[in-house]
Amino acid sequence: MTLFFSGKEVTKGYTIKRLEATRQTLTKESEIIGSKVAGAQAMQVALTSNHAQSMINLTEKRITYLRRESNLAQQFRSINGGSF
Repeated sequence: MTLFFSGKEVTKGYTIKRLEATRQTLTKESEIIGSKVAGAQAMQVALTSNHAQSMINLTEKRITYLRRESNLAQQFRSINGGSF
């Protein structure tokens, strides 16, 4: 009879340890998911804000590449002795 109860206690202890390990794993996963959700919510707020909505989309047609120094850069260089 004593052996039977000892076996049950060992099994119960094993089950409790296994459940605690599972709980820790699930808690960590929950924290990771919570962090990802918070990041996604922050991104959603940023993308739907009035400031973000007022920004213009940049396309290749809107980009202007400068091939030479502009007059402003040339004036700045002559004022500062040839260096930026």
